[in-house]
Amino acid sequence: MKADWALLGSAAAGMLVLPLLVLLWSGTPLGTANSLSGGAGTPQEETLILPGDQREDTDDAQKSGSPAVLESFRILNETTGRVETVSAPDYVAGAIAAEMPALYESDALIAQGIASFTNAHYLAALRRADPPEELKGADFAADPAHNLGYMTADGMKAHWGDHYEEYSRKIKAAAAEAMKYLITYEDEPILAAYFAISAGKTTEDAANVWEGALPYLVPVDSHWDTEASGYRSTVTLTDAELRKKLTAQSILTGQDPAGWIKVLERSEAGYVTSVQAGDRVLTGQQLRTLLGLPVTPGMGVEAGAREMATAENAPEYIRLFKEKAREYHTTLLATGPMDLVVSEHAACTIQNGTEALASITGTGCMTNVLAGACLAAASHTNRTALEAAMLACLLLGIAAEKIHHIYTEKGPGSFHLHLMDSIHNLTPEDLTAAAQITQL
Repeated sequence: MKADWALLGSAAAGMLVLPLLVLLWSGTPLGTANSLSGGAGTPQEETLILPGDQREDTDDAQKSGSPAVLESFRILNETTGRVETVSAPDYVAGAIAAEMPALYESDALIAQGIASFTNAHYLAALRRADPPEELKGADFAADPAHNLGYMTADGMKAHWGDHYEEYSRKIKAAAAEAMKYLITYEDEPILAAYFAISAGKTTEDAANVWEGALPYLVPVDSHWDTEASGYRSTVTLTDAELRKKLTAQSILTGQDPAGWIKVLERSEAGYVTSVQAGDRVLTGQQLRTLLGLPVTPGMGVEAGAREMATAENAPEYIRLFKEKAREYHTTLLATGPMDLVVSEHAACTIQNGTEALASITGTGCMTNVLAGACLAAASHTNRTALEAAMLACLLLGIAAEKIHHIYTEKGPGSFHLHLMDSIHNLTPEDLTAAAQITQL
């Protein structure tokens, strides 16, 4: 049974704090919102961008109706358990570095900084008015030791290496520009939530995702999202797989699979808000979770060139991969024209293979199988998971190189047919002679 579930509840998981481009939601281009310094004629109901360089003491700010712009934030360090006072410039720069690759355009980095700066003010106002006991008096919590929430200067040096000076200058410049603005609604900092991608019409109303509505998180036009790489993804489940997932949640199904899933209602933005699953009515988000569907339309087989690892973006991928490798104590492998293998303590690139691999299907599955076989062998030979993943990439890449002439002479069908034989016929000498590995 094949079904396209790309739109089920994707808005919910996309609404994450420490945002990327909240201006997608407000519908207000950067720099065109009304400033609080614009006079008494500014409508109260508009979402405003307050110049952050007009800092005021709290008492003066309250008298004027403008929010106080904070010079620092109290952050609970989740690793040490201590509350640390972090200057606003250090926090905003660190938040940009943690949330977005430094190679992104400066305008994107600035937008991230404005959103992070605004959200920090929102949380500070909320927690200082009613301090949660678990935060120990902090405005919010972060884990800079693992680059979660924001990065310290030492963290940036460790992850950017030789690029530190270049990337640091760029990030700090973006932070300085971002701190000139604070996004407010009715004189209060907004909850700057990140909206990942729309269903091709508008952004979703917050009321359809959270328990309550927010007057500034309302639908605005976002039809251009359909042009994004990987906008639509498809998950295919057999009848047996779907029945198993449903019955595991005590959902009763009939004999006809065609009646197991039925969309009952969609929001104006196009998201599924109500769906019949067997004998139960669920929200779109509940069904997405139940079926284990992607959080948002993912890249998967439709990944474009901008998602692939290159010599230019490899440092950023390594930083992100090492973060996850440490979090889950695992080894990560990304394939493409340049394969990238990263563990908690090491990283390398592999540049074997040919363009013929991109002309056939199933190479990702083949890499998975090879990696699994190599991992099994590694466990009996005192080899690491990093070495097993490297070997899997080498096997497929070098095997493809050895029969590339079949691709050029006969085409992708014949190449695909002979690829498994080429892997089988590889010798240790073949691998040693042809391997193109760079340790990073």
